[in-house]
Amino acid sequence: MRSNSPAMRRPAAGAPGPPAELCWENVVIGEHLTVRREFDPPHPTTGHRVAEWHGRLIDNSRWGFSLRGDDGRRQGFFAWSIGPGYRQSVTRSPDPAQKSQRLPAD
Repeated sequence: MRSNSPAMRRPAAGAPGPPAELCWENVVIGEHLTVRREFDPPHPTTGHRVAEWHGRLIDNSRWGFSLRGDDGRRQGFFAWSIGPGYRQSVTRSPDPAQKSQRLPAD
């Protein structure tokens, strides 16, 4: 059965497609990343449905990666492949140092 929904249509030739999903091959040590996990059912220990981590990439392999938070502490190890009970998205985020820089007032 053929669908005409926008999600099922191919983009026109030359049209930009959705951004490529981040993976171990297209991130660079030092980049700022955001990891967002959505749990369903809620996380068994914390009860949270959503958790986010922000930090600078300090370790990367085909199995997973680690971040260093703004406080300088390691944020843990995140697997590139997701596990049961949650969805995970990894996105680039702006450098906090650049966000905090302000132009001088005239």
